Amino acid sequence: MLAAVGLWASERPPQGVILLGTPLWVAAWAFRWLRLGRPSRSTALDWPILAFLVTALVGLWAAPSRADGLVRLDLFLGAAGLYYLLANSPTASRERFGYGLGVLAAALAIYFASQHDWTGAPAKYAVIGQVGRLLNRHVPQLNLYQPNPNVIANLLAVVLPVPVVQTVSGLAAWRGVGWLQRAAALLAGGSALVIAAGLVMTESRASALALGGAAGLAAWWWLAGRLIRAPGRARLGLFLCGVAAAMLAMIAFAVAAPNLVTLALGSLPGPNSAISRTELFGQVWRLAQDAPFTGGGLAAFPGLYSTYILGVPNLYLTHAHNAYLNVLVEQGWPGLLSFVAVLTAALVAGARRSHGPAIGRDALVAAGLLGLAVLVLQGFGDGTLVASRVALAWLIPAGLAVGGQDNLEPQAPVAEAQPTAAAPVARWPAWLPWAAGLAATGCLALLTWHIWLAAWYANMGEVAFARIQLEGWPTNAWSNGQEAPRLGEVEPVFQRALAIDPTNETALYRLGLLAGSRRDYAVVVQTLTPAERADPGHRGIAKALAYAYIWAGDLQDARPLLKQVPEAASEMTVYIWWWGTQGRPDLAQRARAAVADLATAQ
Repeated sequence: MLAAVGLWASERPPQGVILLGTPLWVAAWAFRWLRLGRPSRSTALDWPILAFLVTALVGLWAAPSRADGLVRLDLFLGAAGLYYLLANSPTASRERFGYGLGVLAAALAIYFASQHDWTGAPAKYAVIGQVGRLLNRHVPQLNLYQPNPNVIANLLAVVLPVPVVQTVSGLAAWRGVGWLQRAAALLAGGSALVIAAGLVMTESRASALALGGAAGLAAWWWLAGRLIRAPGRARLGLFLCGVAAAMLAMIAFAVAAPNLVTLALGSLPGPNSAISRTELFGQVWRLAQDAPFTGGGLAAFPGLYSTYILGVPNLYLTHAHNAYLNVLVEQGWPGLLSFVAVLTAALVAGARRSHGPAIGRDALVAAGLLGLAVLVLQGFGDGTLVASRVALAWLIPAGLAVGGQDNLEPQAPVAEAQPTAAAPVARWPAWLPWAAGLAATGCLALLTWHIWLAAWYANMGEVAFARIQLEGWPTNAWSNGQEAPRLGEVEPVFQRALAIDPTNETALYRLGLLAGSRRDYAVVVQTLTPAERADPGHRGIAKALAYAYIWAGDLQDARPLLKQVPEAASEMTVYIWWWGTQGRPDLAQRARAAVADLATAQ
């Protein structure tokens, strides 16, 4: 398992030898199966994790780049392997894992702070930049891989609760333990301090807010215990009611005063990104509607966003800056639902474990719950944990929260005691909620079947369309239309979707792009106009339609749409040259006219 993890995390870019991680992981699992006679103990996360991995396999099928998708799948498999490693380990092994994880994270924090190029990549905060440049001058530069600060921040934030909890647990038992346990507590405390310093150096506001939110939840859990002394579910009920009330209050505040929310976020130290992040989420949501059943494919977000939202042939964003939206784009609604199910099941299992006698012997359950809280909150502001090599670590908090297995040796079956008869209690049959849910789903499907069927055909067409259009992406060059015949093979699928639902936005958009690759701009205008009217906020559709108006010689209708395309002036300047290289002086002249018109408008 350690060899597999090392290979998964070692190479940049992740390819080649990294793919040996899966066979090594399978070999370790098979060895355990042969030794103990069972592959794994049953946990509450088995089915959610299986569902998530199935959607990842579907995402691999849909991915425009199978090589990139396979790397992402390997990282998800490695995360599952780490989860089962922790879930099947005794308490002592889990404690050693926790200490080792803290030391590894502290070493990573030191590496980042000392090796990051603080001169070439200026810091958001002046004092951080000064400290970073001081480290650069006094620490030898290894000239190795320099990870993105957000990648480091995501990992450090999820790991930090582990050494913190181990430090608190060790100090609480200080008088009753030996020197080895005391040294371990001091080691965990030192690791926690270094990790916290490394987090400060990353300047990640999403991680800071997530850690603050997790600390607030921990404080409220402690307070709920002080308010309700009686054991049982009363404390958990009070805790959940308080969390629900806080969430409702925040939602009501956001709805009632959205300007104040934007102002509050923008007042945080560092550059203001509240407005741009809000706009980004809106565009990513629109992108996710193109492939709701299968997703656009594993590791496909960068190409899909640049091509169908920004309309550029180069890399702009590596992930959605939101873990939930990133999974939704790449794995569809089944992937998002299973992702949320994994997190929910882990939180529920950890909460149940915290009520049992094992919590006193396994403090890492609390660390797992805190790590899950950080992960859940951090996922709203960053997608790195599911869209980079640190995806290997996203199930570590879940593995800690479900608790370990104190005895891994095979046990002889024990006869179960026969339960005593109890007086029957009147209650709803267990199958009734499921039957009601299925009935409601069936009625909804009957009423909206045409929308879902059209969305299915559009989904299948989008996957095939993206495989062709994103072949070799990023090309860093505009298309010359040579892929039009191959894209035309997908046209019947979109026509079938429109025959069922003439308003299907995905089909209209892709057919408009197909007409553009054929240089038939009158058809582009005819196809994209109803899509733009139905969804005027879709940046990709607005840009494609605006440019089609320009190439058709209709600057008047293009002007309102160009307000959503701030890069139009610079791109039109390049188009003057580019259309000349394509043998289209007429379109070069129209680009020149657009440049003059935009200059006048400004």
